[in-house]
Amino acid sequence: MDIFLALSIMYAGFIFGASSIPAYKLPHICSDLDPSLIHGLVYAGLSMLIFLWRYTGKSSMGASLFQGTVFASFYGLLDEIHLHFVQGRRSLPSDWIADVIGAFLGATTIALIFLIVKYVKKYIKHP
Repeated sequence: MDIFLALSIMYAGFIFGASSIPAYKLPHICSDLDPSLIHGLVYAGLSMLIFLWRYTGKSSMGASLFQGTVFASFYGLLDEIHLHFVQGRRSLPSDWIADVIGAFLGATTIALIFLIVKYVKKYIKHP
């Protein structure tokens, strides 16, 4: 199994586990942070891992960017449905929008890093 696929699955499991915690058991720090920021960062991480799994699996960069964004966004949708059934937690469309934006920005960020590294390797000569 590809290491990035395994990491993606473990990360998705972490998200599911964290989402399963009832609201009254959440650490106090969670109530102090902006939920949209948390959602965006969490799904940025998932989309980065999915991008790495697909891109190192010989998919094109564009296809990997698309797959990372779509897979993470779909998982975010499933997670929002799951949250509906967790005591004290709410499933909000704005949370899913934050998931989608985070997924897109995460996959785009890692793709840009790959492009910059590729450019540097190609055009910057080392002495």
